[in-house]
Amino acid sequence: MSNPKKQHYVPQFYLRNFKDDSSENLINCFNIKTKKPYKASIGKVAQKKYFYESSKNNLEYQLSQIEKESSKYIRNLVKNKKYKYLNNLYIRANLSYFMSLQFIRTNDKREWIINHSYELKEEISQEVEIPPKFQKLFDELPSKEHVKDWHLEYIEKFSLKFFKYFYYKKWILIKNKTNLNFWTSDNPIAIWNPINPPGLGQEWSFIFFPLSPRLCICLADPFHFSNLDQSRTSSVGINILKATYLKFKDDVDVINNNMIEVDSCNMNVFSKDCDFEILTEH
Repeated sequence: MSNPKKQHYVPQFYLRNFKDDSSENLINCFNIKTKKPYKASIGKVAQKKYFYESSKNNLEYQLSQIEKESSKYIRNLVKNKKYKYLNNLYIRANLSYFMSLQFIRTNDKREWIINHSYELKEEISQEVEIPPKFQKLFDELPSKEHVKDWHLEYIEKFSLKFFKYFYYKKWILIKNKTNLNFWTSDNPIAIWNPINPPGLGQEWSFIFFPLSPRLCICLADPFHFSNLDQSRTSSVGINILKATYLKFKDDVDVINNNMIEVDSCNMNVFSKDCDFEILTEH
């Protein structure tokens, strides 16, 4: 089975939840480096040629099968907006794995590998004298092919290991009741922490995953976040047993949520409308 040349690190089915009303295939984008908004075809954003294929590995088909399964649950959730739907443990497990994969499969994570490789290379060159016979090999590192291989291995090894950081959180469905849109980005799994540096396993970390302009999944630290619609409890077991929901009725809440996505993105923020005025003002 031949794989497509353009391989999306953010699935097209997901991006279509944020499509422009004027077309089934257009989405509004904002490039945070050029500070310019533009419209683009969903097929041409958040993708690169043969992104998941290397001489040692090929994950495109495997990832497409996972997307096919998870897309059913995400579409159902976007359509019905029923937070109790998340109490189904199989659905929660499926979405946890999908989010874990989405967190580590993006171009942002590949660039992280490149940047840290150069940092490590610089430290080594300062501390160790490279033997002449290895100098050429050392100068070539990290090559694009090496980085791709490392990233694909990273996706395979860590997607299941990161699963627990999603599944065992307190699940909250945020319903947007304002006139503003939730945004998403080319790195849509965003982490925010009001106290500590953000990290999946860091205490007090919140994970945000916008599903549509009207809906966002929030995963909260169960040790510090009590049920919203029940009496407060210190029991972690009770706290994570049932999903709950929040309604955003204040524009400020939506704006803050969107800015978390902006901080997380690699290059582009996406929205249903071209409503990026707050970004062009800064």
